[in-house]
Amino acid sequence: MKEMIFFLLFMVPLAMANTCLDLYWQTKISTIKSFPGSSDHNQERLLPISTRNYEPADSLESIVQFFYTNWKIDSLTMSYYRDSAIDTAYTAYIYRDADDVDIKGGGNEETVSQEVIGDTIIFHTKDFFDGEPIIIGEAKYTDLYYSSLSFYPRDSSYNFIEYYKSSDTIYYKDHDNYNTERPRTDNFFFSADSLDDMKCYQFLMADSNILIESMEFVPTDSGYIYKTVNSRSPSHPVYSEVVLVFTNQEKTTFIKKRRPPLLKNSTARHYDLLGRFKYRR
Repeated sequence: MKEMIFFLLFMVPLAMANTCLDLYWQTKISTIKSFPGSSDHNQERLLPISTRNYEPADSLESIVQFFYTNWKIDSLTMSYYRDSAIDTAYTAYIYRDADDVDIKGGGNEETVSQEVIGDTIIFHTKDFFDGEPIIIGEAKYTDLYYSSLSFYPRDSSYNFIEYYKSSDTIYYKDHDNYNTERPRTDNFFFSADSLDDMKCYQFLMADSNILIESMEFVPTDSGYIYKTVNSRSPSHPVYSEVVLVFTNQEKTTFIKKRRPPLLKNSTARHYDLLGRFKYRR
């Protein structure tokens, strides 16, 4: 993907989940986009508070912090470090039920709206940099399916991803160069560890399946730490940690709305706005 997609984290009530695959679906799929708020404000939820990625081969580290209002993200900060010294940093702002006239025209901003058709929630997003649209997105979600179509106006290109969930496996399709004469589709699947419910693995589907990423959820007193090792390039592994915290209305001090200062914006990077490693092609 050619730009950073502003993946949002508007959390829904956490359903019962006691395996790595269940938690992965909730933290990576079902919470990627905006969901209707629950009428029960005291219902417990699982929120990502921060992410950290480290790429040893480049001595590059990224740290993302999320800021919420009523469990819905309204801004985030991302900082990059090289050789332990800060390289660049910026803040992104998210506006819900908004359109182009609501953006301020400076730095990274996103508008998001949603509609519901049957059992499908559809999200419409538009990402801006200095007032210029850089990504126009549409995402669809059901309990067992998620898709995201992204259009990049700068070069009129598309990217399309799909996730399918079954009882014991998650399937993922990445359609690059979508809607062109030379599309490319990579097929992946996620499988549970046979000996540990809190571990699972992502494989590239091929003649001999290739391990892409190892995942583990480590329980804490307040939630989980989600750890991954991305080994798509064996000589270039990427390590990631996401801090996930249970909360309800009575425990919201750490997600109190806060507007961090706008910092220098970075351009093309290795990570999306959840701090997740973007695969090299």
